[in-house]
Amino acid sequence: MFPTEETDKGPRITDDTRIRESLPTIDLIRKQGGKVVLLAHFGRPKGKPNSKYSLKLVAEHLGELLGTTVEFSAEVVGPAAEAASKALPDGGVLLIENVRFYEGEEANDPEFAKQLAKLGDVYVNDAFGAAQPGACQHGRRRSIPAAGRNGPPDGTGAKIFTG
Repeated sequence: MFPTEETDKGPRITDDTRIRESLPTIDLIRKQGGKVVLLAHFGRPKGKPNSKYSLKLVAEHLGELLGTTVEFSAEVVGPAAEAASKALPDGGVLLIENVRFYEGEEANDPEFAKQLAKLGDVYVNDAFGAAQPGACQHGRRRSIPAAGRNGPPDGTGAKIFTG
Protein backbone atom coordinates (compact mmCIF):
# COMPACT_ATOMS: atom_id res chain seq x y z
CA MET A 1 0.00 0.00 0.00
CA PHE A 2 2.88 2.38 0.77
CA PRO A 3 6.01 1.54 -1.24
CA THR A 4 9.16 2.00 0.82
CA GLU A 5 12.87 1.42 0.39
CA GLU A 6 15.76 1.05 2.79
CA THR A 7 18.28 3.87 2.94
CA ASP A 8 21.34 4.55 5.11
CA LYS A 9 19.03 6.51 7.42
CA GLY A 10 16.38 3.78 7.54
CA PRO A 11 13.26 3.15 5.49
CA ARG A 12 11.61 5.92 3.49
CA ILE A 13 8.35 6.15 1.58
CA THR A 14 9.00 6.16 -2.18
CA ASP A 15 5.43 6.75 -3.35
CA ASP A 16 2.90 8.54 -1.16
CA THR A 17 0.15 8.79 -3.79
CA ARG A 18 -2.40 6.84 -1.76
CA ILE A 19 -1.62 8.84 1.34
CA ARG A 20 -2.07 12.13 -0.53
CA GLU A 21 -5.32 10.88 -2.11
CA SER A 22 -6.77 10.46 1.39
CA LEU A 23 -5.90 13.97 2.57
CA PRO A 24 -9.13 15.68 1.40
CA THR A 25 -11.30 13.20 3.31
CA ILE A 26 -9.13 13.36 6.42
CA ASP A 27 -9.16 17.18 6.30
CA LEU A 28 -12.94 17.25 5.83
CA ILE A 29 -13.57 15.05 8.85
CA ARG A 30 -11.12 17.08 10.96
CA LYS A 31 -12.68 20.40 9.94
CA GLN A 32 -16.08 19.10 11.05
CA GLY A 33 -14.64 18.27 14.46
CA GLY A 34 -14.41 14.54 13.85
CA LYS A 35 -11.73 12.30 15.28
CA VAL A 36 -9.97 10.33 12.53
CA VAL A 37 -8.86 6.76 13.23
CA LEU A 38 -7.09 5.34 10.19
CA LEU A 39 -6.84 1.65 9.40
CA ALA A 40 -4.55 0.41 6.65
CA HIS A 41 -2.66 -2.62 5.47
CA PHE A 42 0.78 -2.92 3.97
CA GLY A 43 2.57 -5.90 2.49
CA ARG A 44 2.00 -9.54 3.30
CA PRO A 45 3.19 -10.09 6.87
CA LYS A 46 1.15 -13.35 7.07
CA GLY A 47 -0.83 -12.43 10.17
CA LYS A 48 2.18 -11.69 12.37
CA PRO A 49 3.88 -8.43 13.36
CA ASN A 50 6.88 -7.64 11.18
CA SER A 51 8.76 -4.35 11.55
CA LYS A 52 9.39 -4.32 7.79
CA TYR A 53 5.64 -3.71 7.32
CA SER A 54 5.02 -1.30 10.19
CA LEU A 55 2.97 1.83 9.48
CA LYS A 56 4.89 3.97 12.01
CA LEU A 57 6.74 5.71 9.16
CA VAL A 58 3.41 6.43 7.47
CA ALA A 59 2.10 8.14 10.62
CA GLU A 60 5.14 10.41 10.68
CA HIS A 61 4.84 11.26 6.98
CA LEU A 62 1.09 11.84 7.21
CA GLY A 63 1.68 14.22 10.11
CA GLU A 64 4.07 16.24 7.94
CA LEU A 65 1.50 16.38 5.13
CA LEU A 66 -1.33 17.40 7.49
CA GLY A 67 0.78 19.83 9.50
CA THR A 68 -0.20 18.18 12.76
CA THR A 69 0.81 15.29 14.99
CA VAL A 70 -0.61 11.97 13.91
CA GLU A 71 -0.84 9.65 16.89
CA PHE A 72 0.19 6.03 16.32
CA SER A 73 -1.08 2.88 18.02
CA ALA A 74 1.28 -0.07 17.87
CA GLU A 75 -1.70 -2.22 18.88
CA VAL A 76 -4.36 -2.89 16.25
CA VAL A 77 -7.14 -3.98 18.61
CA GLY A 78 -7.65 -4.25 22.32
CA PRO A 79 -7.55 -1.90 25.31
CA ALA A 80 -4.51 0.13 24.19
CA ALA A 81 -5.91 0.82 20.70
CA GLU A 82 -9.34 1.65 22.14
CA ALA A 83 -7.79 4.02 24.71
CA ALA A 84 -5.77 5.76 21.98
CA SER A 85 -8.94 6.22 19.94
CA LYS A 86 -10.93 7.59 22.88
CA ALA A 87 -8.10 9.96 23.88
CA LEU A 88 -8.11 11.79 20.54
CA PRO A 89 -9.14 15.43 20.72
CA ASP A 90 -11.67 16.79 18.25
CA GLY A 91 -9.87 17.00 14.90
CA GLY A 92 -7.21 14.54 16.06
CA VAL A 93 -5.75 11.80 13.87
CA LEU A 94 -4.68 8.30 14.92
CA LEU A 95 -3.10 5.69 12.66
CA ILE A 96 -3.51 2.12 13.84
CA GLU A 97 -0.70 -0.35 13.12
CA ASN A 98 -0.91 -2.60 10.06
CA VAL A 99 -4.15 -4.60 10.29
CA ARG A 100 -2.50 -7.46 8.42
CA PHE A 101 -0.49 -8.20 11.54
CA TYR A 102 -3.61 -10.17 12.54
CA GLU A 103 -4.66 -13.34 10.74
CA GLY A 104 -8.27 -12.29 11.25
CA GLU A 105 -7.95 -9.47 8.72
CA GLU A 106 -7.35 -11.53 5.60
CA ALA A 107 -9.51 -14.36 6.97
CA ASN A 108 -12.46 -11.94 7.17
CA ASP A 109 -12.94 -12.90 10.83
CA PRO A 110 -16.16 -11.31 12.19
CA GLU A 111 -14.75 -11.19 15.74
CA PHE A 112 -11.72 -9.23 14.53
CA ALA A 113 -14.09 -6.88 12.69
CA LYS A 114 -16.07 -6.32 15.91
CA GLN A 115 -12.86 -5.42 17.72
CA LEU A 116 -11.98 -2.92 14.98
CA ALA A 117 -15.47 -1.42 15.19
CA LYS A 118 -14.77 -0.46 18.83
CA LEU A 119 -12.28 2.12 17.53
CA GLY A 120 -14.89 4.44 16.01
CA ASP A 121 -18.49 5.43 15.51
CA VAL A 122 -18.68 5.82 11.72
CA TYR A 123 -16.82 3.92 8.99
CA VAL A 124 -15.57 5.89 5.97
CA ASN A 125 -13.98 3.87 3.15
CA ASP A 126 -11.59 6.14 1.30
CA ALA A 127 -9.33 3.42 -0.07
CA PHE A 128 -9.97 4.28 -3.72
CA GLY A 129 -8.97 1.34 -5.91
CA ALA A 130 -6.96 -0.32 -3.15
CA ALA A 131 -9.84 -1.73 -1.10
CA GLN A 132 -9.71 -5.49 -0.85
CA PRO A 133 -11.90 -8.04 0.91
CA GLY A 134 -11.04 -8.81 4.50
CA ALA A 135 -12.35 -8.29 8.01
CA CYS A 136 -11.27 -4.70 7.69
CA GLN A 137 -13.73 -4.17 4.86
CA HIS A 138 -16.68 -6.56 5.10
CA GLY A 139 -16.95 -7.36 8.77
CA ARG A 140 -16.46 -3.83 10.00
CA ARG A 141 -19.23 -2.58 7.72
CA ARG A 142 -21.61 -4.95 9.51
CA SER A 143 -20.44 -3.69 12.89
CA ILE A 144 -20.35 0.09 12.44
CA PRO A 145 -22.43 2.65 10.48
CA ALA A 146 -20.93 3.59 7.12
CA ALA A 147 -20.45 7.08 5.75
CA GLY A 148 -19.22 8.68 2.57
CA ARG A 149 -19.70 11.79 0.55
CA ASN A 150 -23.28 10.79 -0.16
CA GLY A 151 -23.65 7.95 2.33
CA PRO A 152 -23.62 4.27 1.41
CA PRO A 153 -25.48 3.13 -1.73
CA ASP A 154 -28.39 1.67 0.25
CA GLY A 155 -29.14 5.06 1.85
CA THR A 156 -28.35 3.94 5.39
CA GLY A 157 -25.67 5.37 7.60
CA ALA A 158 -24.26 8.85 8.00
CA LYS A 159 -23.06 11.35 5.45
CA ILE A 160 -19.85 13.31 5.82
CA PHE A 161 -21.33 16.17 3.84
CA THR A 162 -24.22 16.67 1.47
CA GLY A 163 -22.51 19.31 -0.68
